[in-house]
Amino acid sequence: GSSSGSEAVGGPGTQVNLPSHDIATTRPVFPPTVDESAALRAFVKALRRSLPGWLGTLKLLRLERIWLPFALVSAECGGGTEATRLCCLVDRIEGSVFGLRDDLDEPVLMQVKDPLPPRLDLDECRPLAELFLRRRLLIERTERELAIETARECLYPFWVAYFERRRERIDVRLLDAVTGDASGTGLRRAFLSGLRAAAREDIPTA
Repeated sequence: GSSSGSEAVGGPGTQVNLPSHDIATTRPVFPPTVDESAALRAFVKALRRSLPGWLGTLKLLRLERIWLPFALVSAECGGGTEATRLCCLVDRIEGSVFGLRDDLDEPVLMQVKDPLPPRLDLDECRPLAELFLRRRLLIERTERELAIETARECLYPFWVAYFERRRERIDVRLLDAVTGDASGTGLRRAFLSGLRAAAREDIPTA
């Protein structure tokens, strides 16, 4: 779902930089359509709605685009000539499942740098997607067979804004870089978990 909440990730001096290895790899991605200036305007608009007078309490520290790992899962619903295809996205860090908008195009191959590492493999995403889609059919009062067909890896872009609040904590807000919608707590939780995992992987070991 969409919301404009915030989440504390640390106190004064907290580092929010993602580990960067400056290596681009070709991956299947949903291409971003929201540029940096449009993202900034969207964040400001959301803050004006949710936090009147925010200019006196929040300071923008950084705005960056990040890539979260997902599984794009498709399933056949029903059979024969009346069969339809349902799709959803499973975030491969926390396992949250999201419906896929009908107007989104298929992922395309692009070069990207430093996507957050997945914690779930594709096989672990399949039952999560199946449960989500079965619940959807139940809500729609549709009694049809459902069979998971494919689970494909893909990356999805988000804009992340880091705000300092009264020098006490850092608030993180996410914006969907494809649709321009504010992202809710599930995606913020996935991002923060992925950020911590990426930081741990970047620490050299003896």
